[in-house]
Amino acid sequence: LEDGLLAVCREVGTLFLKSGQLQEGWMYLQPVGDKELNEKLIRSIEPDDENIDAVIEIAVSQGAAPAYGYQLLLKHYGTCNGITTFDTSAARFEPAVQQGMAKILLRHLHAELMDNVRYSLNESGSTFEADASLAELMSSYPELTKDGAHHIDTTHLASAMRIARLLEDHEDIEIAKQLASYGGTLAEDFQYPGAPPFEKTYVDHDYFFSALLGDKVDEA
Repeated sequence: LEDGLLAVCREVGTLFLKSGQLQEGWMYLQPVGDKELNEKLIRSIEPDDENIDAVIEIAVSQGAAPAYGYQLLLKHYGTCNGITTFDTSAARFEPAVQQGMAKILLRHLHAELMDNVRYSLNESGSTFEADASLAELMSSYPELTKDGAHHIDTTHLASAMRIARLLEDHEDIEIAKQLASYGGTLAEDFQYPGAPPFEKTYVDHDYFFSALLGDKVDEA
């Protein structure tokens, strides 16, 4: 009887989702507990102005497809909402999912910062290689952060440092290190203190990420 009920829930829930009735569909799919099916169905929905909130709610808050839903949330509602959602929701997911969400946030913030740095350089008439990294641009143009200038919300950057500590992929850690180095060039007003042992948010995270990359290990 239980198997039969779950089969009915799977079928009815799938039909509801495919017809665009997301909340109704999720009511039937949730008790089935088929993670692979849930993620497949959520990813098959074309997000639009009418359903985006429901897609994100089911994907992230209900856990149907956390990483996918988190990517949509950042795209549609920005970094501030993304950080708040990470802090309130990510801890209940398994480590691999948390790392996936942290990676998405890190890449999103890095891309935002790079766009703004390039725009600033273009406005000043500076020349640079299109594929130059953040570290290379800051090395060539240290005046970018002179006199309190910055190219991203500094509270977002500080939060990203904390969240990036979850990451293990070499490329992600390299990006996190470059963000920490950038943060270290900001004016004193933007050097927000962190919790021990990261009291000096950017300096200490620079050591941390460098050590993970095999550099400054003894100092770290």
